[in-house]
Amino acid sequence: MEDSTYTFEALENAPNRASGHRWTPEGTIEVPYTPIFPYHLSGAGNINSNVEDMAKWLRLQLGAGTFEGRQIVSSANLAVTHMPRVALNDKLSYAMGWYQLQMRNGSILWHDGDALSSSSFVGLSTEKNVGVVILNNETDVSFPLALGTWVFDKILGNTEIDYVAMKLADEEAGYAARAAQFAKPAKPRPAPPLGQLAGDFVSPSFGPVSVVVDGDGLVMDIKATGAQLRIDPWDGDVFYAHLMPTGMFGPIVDLDYMMKGFVQYRIGTDGQLSVLFLTLADGQRFAFHRK
Repeated sequence: MEDSTYTFEALENAPNRASGHRWTPEGTIEVPYTPIFPYHLSGAGNINSNVEDMAKWLRLQLGAGTFEGRQIVSSANLAVTHMPRVALNDKLSYAMGWYQLQMRNGSILWHDGDALSSSSFVGLSTEKNVGVVILNNETDVSFPLALGTWVFDKILGNTEIDYVAMKLADEEAGYAARAAQFAKPAKPRPAPPLGQLAGDFVSPSFGPVSVVVDGDGLVMDIKATGAQLRIDPWDGDVFYAHLMPTGMFGPIVDLDYMMKGFVQYRIGTDGQLSVLFLTLADGQRFAFHRK
């Protein structure tokens, strides 16, 4: 796998590379790769590869640990990684880095990937001795998984299902729901005085942050990373927060779904507005306490 690398510099210097894109119902928008994303995801998403190299990886898997006559890993050890460990439902289990899906006429091992502005699917059928690799330079909106599943249905002789159309409908509905989630109310309630909301806070997850008044809103400065969130009045004591295009975070602001959410202040045990809650679009919630 001589063309597979794991750094931003290696991708930047590659003579033949694809740019990342984010998906919208109206089309895709290019998003440049940066040293921070996806490379700070480490082993979860910072590997650069191509179809040819990934096909070699699948040949190793299908060859019981042997590649071009050379035993790279023992067949017994490789089999352990394919063994289901956790049942997710009656048809889907998780092994070691692989999902196992029981289909109508056989089972497959597979995993998909999401590196923010690119996505992938890798799967294999040991029964048919076939592997499938799909690499896509677009945000993961389930296209590689849908296409990969459709291909395996064809290989195994299963009833044909248009997974791509199904996933596209799901993504369009999800996109509309997210847009509605952040649509400002027609008659928003007035926000509390901004001055009393500013100050220094700390979170177990983010560490120390400072919140300062900036015009008709607030700015949260996350000390550990240098990231800044713009916090604007949304409805009463609820504020809309989004990542600002500063420093190394500039390019990823174009990934519209990232670091967007709501901020709400709560009265702490001291009787003051001393607790700040940041709830991201995916439901993750973080508490910040005034120092």
